[in-house]
Amino acid sequence: MDMSILKKFGIVLLVSMLLFIIVGILLPARRHLSRSIIVNTPIDAIFKEVNSLKNWESWSPWQGIDPEATVVYEGPEAGVGCSMSWDSENPQVGKGIQKIIVSEPNQHIVMNLAFAGWDGTVTTGWQFEEQDKGANKTQVTWTYNSDNKGKLLRKYMDLMIYPKLSKDYEQGLKNLKVHVESLYTQRQDLQEETEDMAPQEIQKIP
Repeated sequence: MDMSILKKFGIVLLVSMLLFIIVGILLPARRHLSRSIIVNTPIDAIFKEVNSLKNWESWSPWQGIDPEATVVYEGPEAGVGCSMSWDSENPQVGKGIQKIIVSEPNQHIVMNLAFAGWDGTVTTGWQFEEQDKGANKTQVTWTYNSDNKGKLLRKYMDLMIYPKLSKDYEQGLKNLKVHVESLYTQRQDLQEETEDMAPQEIQKIP
């Protein structure tokens, strides 16, 4: 092969590597994602569904991608210490673990999230805010925060997954809204039926 061609190839390769490094350095070390939705239920109804990771099976945007995935729940049923780990050969699912580290009833939840092969720090959060007091409306906000300081490849990976993650968050909130509102309606209907079936007080005839 002509040495001039090899030389040109080497220069192109070197320039590409330099650009990759320079752009990576300029990419933000921290990335934030936030999506919100209004759910037509009391704040405690929606909080309970998120605060127990087992409940996520009913609405998670990633549920069902790999039916063969291994999922293990550990710790308490809900709240701080509740954790879920998963292992899948499907690259869309992969392997990882999330654990609740903060749980303030009807206010907010914070979780640590770790993926196999990723050495950065990721936290996800949930905020619950009552809307129009007494109107059974709750604003739910789901957040994602990563810190990839000094981790070039993680910066690029975050950049690539951001658009897909945004859609997943939006779909997950829609699923959650439908699920929780349905549960709440069923409970209300059952309560009304129970009240209707309650024995009536017999009126004494004077």
